Amino acid sequence: MDPNKEDNSVPTEGANLNETSPTPPPITPAQPAPAIIQSSPINQTPSSPEGQPLPKKSTGKKIAIIIIAIIAVLLLAGGSIMLVAIRSIQNRAKNVSEQAITNKQEKDESESSDFEQAVSAEYLTDYDDVCKKLATVSNSKAYNEGSPPNVVVLKQSAISDYFTTLSPTFKDSSIKAADYKAPTEVQLAACLTVDETNDVAGVCEAEQKGKKVSLQKTAVIYKLEVYEAKTGKKLGSGSVDGPITDCPLLVYYDQSDPRVYGEPDLVKLETALIDIIN
Repeated sequence: MDPNKEDNSVPTEGANLNETSPTPPPITPAQPAPAIIQSSPINQTPSSPEGQPLPKKSTGKKIAIIIIAIIAVLLLAGGSIMLVAIRSIQNRAKNVSEQAITNKQEKDESESSDFEQAVSAEYLTDYDDVCKKLATVSNSKAYNEGSPPNVVVLKQSAISDYFTTLSPTFKDSSIKAADYKAPTEVQLAACLTVDETNDVAGVCEAEQKGKKVSLQKTAVIYKLEVYEAKTGKKLGSGSVDGPITDCPLLVYYDQSDPRVYGEPDLVKLETALIDIIN
């Protein structure tokens, strides 16, 4: 080999070179493989470190208790509502019952009034106590529904607490007008009381103790009530017109309010009496 020629060959393995070999890079230790944690199966009960099963959570029990509490509250509320409804029904039934009793009492009172006392009649005018609801007439004749009744008719005058008797002639044979000669034969008292008044044109001139008085003509609607004289039992009621045209020969009037009332229409009176009695 020519010593002057440069040698470019690479030394083979194991050659002892005088030159310092380069320091190999440090070897990084291998990283440990990550631990793989195996999750427990869904249905597997986890264990404590000592191997004992962990206590189960009480969530289900709490939910059940809450549901039961809610149901109890609803039941209590429902019970309260039911109780209120029952009490409302009971109160309503009580009110209906009381109203029925009141209606029955009113009906009984209308059929049989409670008069304070009884009087004996000497004249037909004594029957005005029946119209005033003060007394029955003990010596009057008992009313028999199967026969034509004997009826006395009394009319309220302009003096409110004073009644006069009328002597109508009834055309219908189902009723008979009372005879002033036989007051104890009366069975029914037909009472005409002033219900409505209406002034009409004109006045009636009257004279009392030498002093002239002008009386206002007044048309009237009379309320008709029929009573059994002996017991005070009310048979029924109606109304009768009382127009005024002519001035009467005899009149009772109130000095503080001088007026003359119209006489009841006797035809309408008879019709009203028949309707009540029959």
